[in-house]
Amino acid sequence: MTQFTLEIDAALLDLEKLASVDRQQLMSGVGFILERNIVEEVDRLGLVDQTDFRDSIEVSEVTESSVTVSDGVEHGIYLEEGTRPHVIKPRLKKALYWSGAEHPVKSVLHPGTRAYRPFRRGSHKSTKGIASFLSESLLKD
Repeated sequence: MTQFTLEIDAALLDLEKLASVDRQQLMSGVGFILERNIVEEVDRLGLVDQTDFRDSIEVSEVTESSVTVSDGVEHGIYLEEGTRPHVIKPRLKKALYWSGAEHPVKSVLHPGTRAYRPFRRGSHKSTKGIASFLSESLLKD
């Protein structure tokens, strides 16, 4: 599972202007922007076989000063961070075999998986939208 937590500077949230603002609701709006941009990044990267990953991305925690967006799949961390080359061995049988293979094999050297970083990229793309959202929300009378 992958998690990304954004904390808003306490100095900003302690402004007198925020006395009348529902901070939890404000952070929910920030979370919505983050979630949307991360999902858009998954779509942009073309991770078409990862609909379970895409559909599991959601705001998982909101406080008055932070919001956490996470995915609900075990392999999400591998899409974010990638994997090193590694050996794949059979767990339940004596050999590995797949359609198109010439013969069963005892192990396969997997070259690793590249890091796609949808959480990092999506959160980076969110900064302007979050800044605009906070400005508009705080300047309302």
